[in-house]
Amino acid sequence: MNYLIFRTKLGWCGVIGDHRQIREVILPAPARSRVNRRIKMKYPDLRPDQAPFQDFIRSVRNYFETGRWNFRTKLNLATEPGFHREVYRVVRKIPPGTIRTYGWVARQLKKPRAARAVGNALARNPWPLLVPCHRVIRGNGTLGQFSALAGPRLKEKMLALERGAQ
Repeated sequence: MNYLIFRTKLGWCGVIGDHRQIREVILPAPARSRVNRRIKMKYPDLRPDQAPFQDFIRSVRNYFETGRWNFRTKLNLATEPGFHREVYRVVRKIPPGTIRTYGWVARQLKKPRAARAVGNALARNPWPLLVPCHRVIRGNGTLGQFSALAGPRLKEKMLALERGAQ
């Protein structure tokens, strides 16, 4: 496995994986050092390599410039806990520029009382952008938490980008 830190219009992103799959995506942060620190804490032995990620990086940069959703990356959800896999499959189907609530996701799973569990699963989502958790908000209409490195303002910007691209 390798990683790469790269600049986008909204800040520094990171990607971890290999030629077969992306293991994790780190959303934009204002400083490269914050992304680097996060990667090194979790994956201390990885080396940078841009070769496996060129198409993905192009798609990410395009997304943060235009709001156009053009990710064709396949995910291996097999290593995720069962409930998380279910949540991620539902969230991946939410169209760009559209928002849903944690409760809505729970109802799609036929588990209407599981809104908090949905939120917890999305908080651990290793593939933001590919599993677009920014499209899921609280039942009261507030954005909720998002991206430890960038916060809810990034969620707001991503939703605005997507709405502008339509």
